[in-house]
Amino acid sequence: MDFEISEEQQMMIDTAKKLGDEFGLEYWRKIDEKHESPTVFWKAVCKAGLAAVALPESVGGAGLGMIEMSLIIETLSACGGGSTVGQLFMLNPIFGGISISKYGSEKQKQEMLPGLCTGETQFCMALTEPDAGTNSLEIKTFAEKTKEGFLLNGQKTWITAVPAAQKMLIIARTKKLEDSKKRTDGITMFMIDTEREGIQHTLIDKVGTFTQPSSAVFFENVKVREDEIVGTLHGGWPELLDVLNTERIVTTSGLTGTTWLAERLAVDYANN
Repeated sequence: MDFEISEEQQMMIDTAKKLGDEFGLEYWRKIDEKHESPTVFWKAVCKAGLAAVALPESVGGAGLGMIEMSLIIETLSACGGGSTVGQLFMLNPIFGGISISKYGSEKQKQEMLPGLCTGETQFCMALTEPDAGTNSLEIKTFAEKTKEGFLLNGQKTWITAVPAAQKMLIIARTKKLEDSKKRTDGITMFMIDTEREGIQHTLIDKVGTFTQPSSAVFFENVKVREDEIVGTLHGGWPELLDVLNTERIVTTSGLTGTTWLAERLAVDYANN
């Protein structure tokens, strides 16, 4: 296997470095103090073509892969954004981009991916629940089948960046656990608007990373259409794992870049 950086990859790194340096530590300090979303930064990343590097060319992406995305995230994180950069890629190119590009309908792809590429549409994912953290198969949020589609009820917690998002990838049961042949049966992914009747979200108080707020989200008789299913009805568990596997990659890339940032700052501090 060739581990050398290609000329194309080096160009992406150089582009990310130039952009990242424009948004140095002071930018991130200021918006964190003000509890503001890094929208300006994210739109700049999108305009430079860096956000959609792993998305298909047919929707405005570069058609490359996770290696290129990781190199970009590491570089941008090391410039000053730290692990928050990994979160931005997790929310948008992963929760929004991977789920829709791999498992969405053609209509979903055409409606949502172009806006993701330009930064006009931002995403979040509602998976974790008060009694279901890493044990995701224990989720109780339930989408009941109706004549018009589904009726969604339940609660999610520690959901990242809900106020800034227009779309939410929701993981819910569409079969009760007791009615399923196995624990992995009856899981379905939906992509719906964050602003919809029956959805409420409240901020969770925390001690840092204020640019990416965490929320408790409540669903009370939320109407969901059938064409908002992403992937396979009742068979969304392996599809969700596919999304989460790429989430781990971008999160790790952000933390790697954060380590480089911390090392540089420590050296600068020691020298001064």
